[in-house]
Amino acid sequence: TKTLLCYFRQSLPMLQTAIATAQLGQTLSDDRHAIMPRLHPLTLEPLPADQGKNLQLDMAEILTHIAQVVRHDLWQPASSQDLDLIETLVAYFLAWDYSLNADPPGDFGIWEEGVGGTTGDPIPIVHTSTIATMLTGFSQIQGLTLWADDGTQRAIAISDTVLSRGFELVNQRLQTMGETDDRTYDLTHLIVLNDHLDLVALGKPGILTEANVQRILASFPKLERDRGFVRYASAANLDGLDAYHQAGSPRGRSAEWTLGFGYAALIYTKLGQLETAQDYIAKLKNCFDPQTSLGLPEAYFGGTAQPVPISPLTWANALYLIATMLWLGGREGGGSESNSG
Repeated sequence: TKTLLCYFRQSLPMLQTAIATAQLGQTLSDDRHAIMPRLHPLTLEPLPADQGKNLQLDMAEILTHIAQVVRHDLWQPASSQDLDLIETLVAYFLAWDYSLNADPPGDFGIWEEGVGGTTGDPIPIVHTSTIATMLTGFSQIQGLTLWADDGTQRAIAISDTVLSRGFELVNQRLQTMGETDDRTYDLTHLIVLNDHLDLVALGKPGILTEANVQRILASFPKLERDRGFVRYASAANLDGLDAYHQAGSPRGRSAEWTLGFGYAALIYTKLGQLETAQDYIAKLKNCFDPQTSLGLPEAYFGGTAQPVPISPLTWANALYLIATMLWLGGREGGGSESNSG
């Protein structure tokens, strides 16, 4: 947490510029107001994303992270300067109005994808999962009082109007289109559902209607394959919509991402369906890279037993540990809130 705040502090002048721009009623842009989504692990130097796809507003997940570590007494701000920075981060993400106060609207999302990526400069697009992640961050940190080591404190206030707007945007889009115009089903919606269940467990309003909870659960068979979930699909194209890693599949199928099993296990554990959760944990365990002893790969080439070269993937391995521990706690009658990934 301290490292992340140090990283964001490097971008403080840009954050303040973006906030001031939005306050003047002007739109923001991905080339002037985006936080670099990657950092050097040793120097914390900002690193750009591939093809300049830097605008990834799902970074609002930092608000969820801060709320969780504070709530569980794992960290607290060191000083009023940390409190100022957290308030600035909240204001920065609010300035984007769920990615709609942008020209063009949208971002590159969790999968770092927009439109036109292979034919020129990539263009952001509105992602339902980004809106949901921003809403989750606002909901998690709303009403939280932060105490710093130097004795200062700050209460985070986000208006009900902002939360209601996000709720309406997420649920209308899930009902009418899914993730984007051409992606009806998306693995990111498992993350959205997992975040929703965490909020409900806290006694806070969730981010999904019950109809959309069931809609996401019903999408699992559309995405699930032998060794994971494909990242996204449409009713017209269930197996070939995602071109990433597709060249390694003899039949041109989308790659099968192991972390899908991890999110499914988390979701069913939180729903109290422990047998189904156990099945997904077993599926995830069976996906360990047979060529190494390093754990779970990012994905398998579609329709094959061949893992992609990116192995291990920390994200997938962390989900395996979290899902297993949460399932064990649920089986023993415990259970706890988990980080969404």
